[in-house]
Amino acid sequence: RRRANTQPAEYRSHLTIDCDFDQEEYQAALKLNVANFVPKLRTNIPVVVRTGNIDVDVGFSNIVVNNGIVSFDLYRQGKRSIFGDIELIDTRSDKLIVNIPQLSIYEIPSKSYKLPTEGVPLNKLKLRFTENTEFGGNKVIEKNLQ
Repeated sequence: RRRANTQPAEYRSHLTIDCDFDQEEYQAALKLNVANFVPKLRTNIPVVVRTGNIDVDVGFSNIVVNNGIVSFDLYRQGKRSIFGDIELIDTRSDKLIVNIPQLSIYEIPSKSYKLPTEGVPLNKLKLRFTENTEFGGNKVIEKNLQ
């Protein structure tokens, strides 16, 4: 719980789920010489909690098109992470060419990506990043390629 008059902030941690084996079943399998190893599953789930409204600046940089591939960086500046989708769009028809769904950037300022242009001319392409509103974001950034 946030205390009164504290600055808005983002807190990140991980929830670890550790799935162990049933001891009785394992002991029975050992007696039958069926089990000779111990199965274990551990999953780490990132947990992000924001207290208050935290602004962030998002954009594209270092855009290069070479041999039908668009290479670029998605950057963020601010005190919160971003979660959303990147899309490469044909501006003639507003048709989605390719996308990267459900990406996240936290703890680092930028991340590099590559997308195929599928033969669409460079001057008819647009990059779009749309933040997922379910995770508290509302940024939509577009950049025409030329």
